[in-house]
Amino acid sequence: MCPSSVRTCEHCDILVLDKKSFRDLDKSTINIISENARYNAACTKEPSQRTRDDLQILQQRTAHLSHLSKLSFEVHMELCRVMRYRKVNERSMLVPMAYWLFSMM
Repeated sequence: MCPSSVRTCEHCDILVLDKKSFRDLDKSTINIISENARYNAACTKEPSQRTRDDLQILQQRTAHLSHLSKLSFEVHMELCRVMRYRKVNERSMLVPMAYWLFSMM
């Protein structure tokens, strides 16, 4: 087995389990871990590489967003197909205020 490293740019808490402890987890906890892993995998794929299962996971995870919940299922799935996901740091500027001011004119 090759050693690997994971780095983080911020403080984080890590849960470490040995194989026996992992197997002792209840089925619902394992399902949550598995679902989160599938979601993270779908997010990190290039849009052209996403499978139908990936799109369904992304659709389910974004269905609660008010702007997306108003769309038809087909349009929502198409947005999930082409979306690019990225993590941003807290308090990052996503859209400059000037954009909103000029777009309202």
